[in-house]
Amino acid sequence: MRKLSDYVEHVETIERIFWDERFPVYKQWKKDIYNSYLRKGYIESLTGFRYYGPLQKREACNYPIQGSAFHCLLRTFSRLSERIEKERLRSKVVGQIHQIVSKAEKWQ
Repeated sequence: MRKLSDYVEHVETIERIFWDERFPVYKQWKKDIYNSYLRKGYIESLTGFRYYGPLQKREACNYPIQGSAFHCLLRTFSRLSERIEKERLRSKVVGQIHQIVSKAEKWQ
């Protein structure tokens, strides 16, 4: 019979392998970006937007990536819409859901 402690130990092992062996550079980047946020009070994305706090550590690490990706998506949709109008195509950009965050997830 397995116990909860067995599962917890397994997850901790996987987390260690994931961050320490497979993605140590990303692990360090997350530490650096969060420390930068703590010093400056904001996070800056690759597209030049600044995200001000209060931010949790997960948000401070996520916004520069998700924010820049979303800005690229918006730019693509904008240019696509312009081309559709210019060429008088019958296609339409209907919409896209970028990310859904539940209240529970947001406040964890």
